[in-house]
Amino acid sequence: MSTEAWAEAVPDSVGPAAQHGPTDYALRAYRIRCVTLAVLGTFMLLLATVLQFTHPVVGLWYGGATLSASALVSWRNSRRITRALETHPWTRCPATVRPPRRAPLVVLRDPSSGTLTLLKCGFVNQTAPKTDGPLWWAGTPQGGGVLSTPGGSALTWAFPVRQHTRRRRPVFRWVVIVGVLMCALGFAGYLSEKHDPMVELSVVDGSTAPGPCTVSYEDPFTGDRHRGAFVCQGHHDPLIPDTEFGWVVAHGPWRGDLYNADREGTPNYTASGLCFLGGACATLLGVTGGAVSRYRRRATRTSAHTLAPPPPLE
Repeated sequence: MSTEAWAEAVPDSVGPAAQHGPTDYALRAYRIRCVTLAVLGTFMLLLATVLQFTHPVVGLWYGGATLSASALVSWRNSRRITRALETHPWTRCPATVRPPRRAPLVVLRDPSSGTLTLLKCGFVNQTAPKTDGPLWWAGTPQGGGVLSTPGGSALTWAFPVRQHTRRRRPVFRWVVIVGVLMCALGFAGYLSEKHDPMVELSVVDGSTAPGPCTVSYEDPFTGDRHRGAFVCQGHHDPLIPDTEFGWVVAHGPWRGDLYNADREGTPNYTASGLCFLGGACATLLGVTGGAVSRYRRRATRTSAHTLAPPPPLE
């Protein structure tokens, strides 16, 4: 029997897929890669911690964090792949593959019942199937499993497409709503400036230079006399050298704050501007994320509907 014919016949044997020689070797190599990524990421993070006070280590932090995150993702995938291969045997199934931009879609036909299963690969790498033809499958249509090209050494995790879309939540919609509310709140704070009353201030500490000074003024809301800090402009009228003019915040959490023509003296308008800017960024993020998410769902459905079912094995 030729090597290719022997490889095609192996999946029909009884036993977990992990007991197949090339598959066991691929699992060991995958685990070694996870450990290598974790060791390198930890080493780079420790090195960045030691050198952060004497050298610029932004690159080390970024590289260490990236390698550590990759190690965690690879470890999670390794556990899922190992669990599926230790539970299910290899089954040779005819398959149709359509590789979209991110992850291939695969239609498998069960060789015994003829049932079709639509799968999506969980992550893209060199082992993901790229062409139509028989594939090895170890798993269930409901919970997902492992795909491989004939031979059992190219392992790729795949899951049902319906499982990926069933529990979708409108996250980006709420991001847009929160962003619009923040924009409205910031804009309202900006418009409230028109209702701030102007007051005449008496400089009581004799200061004539621009900068902080102490002033006395009549509260426009209660009529009481107040004394407080103010940022003086310094260019006084010679006829009234001890007089300044300012405004009192009329609305919001900083109601009663005193500020000058340059809006110095209260965080009210800085907070309004930051609130509006943050809301605009959140709205842009929500709209962009929602559009991308909708495009991906439509592309997945379109790809699934245009995939032709594979023919039965001869």
